[in-house]
Amino acid sequence: MERERVLSIRDLEISFDTVHGKAAAIRGMRFDLYRGETVAIVGESGSGKSVTMKAVMGIISNNQHIDHGSIHYSWWDENGQKQTADIAKMCPRDVRSKICGRHISMVFQDPMTSLNPLYTIQRQMEEVLILHEPQMNAAQRKARCLELLSAVGIPNPQERLKEYPNQFSGGMRQRVIIAIALATNPRLLIADEPTTALDVTIQEQILELMRKLVKEHNTALILITHDLAVVSQMVDRINVMYCGKLVETGSTEDIVAFNAHPYTEGLLNSIPKLYEDRDRLDYIPGMVPNMFELPEGCYFAPRCRYCQDICRHQQPVMREVGPGHLAACHFPLNKKAAAKTEEGK
Repeated sequence: MERERVLSIRDLEISFDTVHGKAAAIRGMRFDLYRGETVAIVGESGSGKSVTMKAVMGIISNNQHIDHGSIHYSWWDENGQKQTADIAKMCPRDVRSKICGRHISMVFQDPMTSLNPLYTIQRQMEEVLILHEPQMNAAQRKARCLELLSAVGIPNPQERLKEYPNQFSGGMRQRVIIAIALATNPRLLIADEPTTALDVTIQEQILELMRKLVKEHNTALILITHDLAVVSQMVDRINVMYCGKLVETGSTEDIVAFNAHPYTEGLLNSIPKLYEDRDRLDYIPGMVPNMFELPEGCYFAPRCRYCQDICRHQQPVMREVGPGHLAACHFPLNKKAAAKTEEGK
């Protein structure tokens, strides 16, 4: 059975207007997302993860421009007809009013800035339904709010609907944000660092909740994070970004166990491991380069321990290193072959 594609990004390029001139923020981004699939986009701060997804949501700022490429989103209308729109060609206001909220929802990292402290939880949840489900009456909207709060594990929803954001803990506020995001049964949910502001125990609860709800509703999920450890247990595929470019993509197993790009290897090695006795943590030396001072060749070359002369002068292209596993590296790490050799000994 052919999988149903929800999102298709092709050759996307986004630039910023700055006081120093025009800066390229996203360079040739491309990937597909299918119904019910969970994909992570990982990378350090400044790699372009959030900018890419904000373009999908139509919430890019006035100094940001989509210069090239397409963002095709597909859905089924009320008559059962398949519709496709190129978000990259649409006015951001039209994207927000016609597609986002109704078909695509986003969960941001800080729930306190996403919720209005002056309004009750009920009022804020109902705003989404009034805008995107105008056929609902007041009683139906309240019933839907109660259903959603119960679904995300908030006890006593009848009472808590009347409360304000400051009366909720950080984890409970994030559950409210997820409930609001799911109010219209979107086909695509984007979560931007949804657990960053939470402690480790609550992080696990929120991730488990999202995993459960996505599976129940067959929703496609894009999880944006800088932490590979957070996503390795819950996503189907991982896209690794660096300096606005996709440098590696593949199944979670391939990325975690058989990563081919030195940057991916560095991210994984930076994760603390309980079973290892080390005096200090591994880290990737250096910093993400300034957008106006990018290296001539591979952008990661100045920080790469495997760097050779060609890396400094020629940009690598994405190439297949295994079935469905691609990496942009002149000398991809051949960990799968190494593992097979080790098994044969």
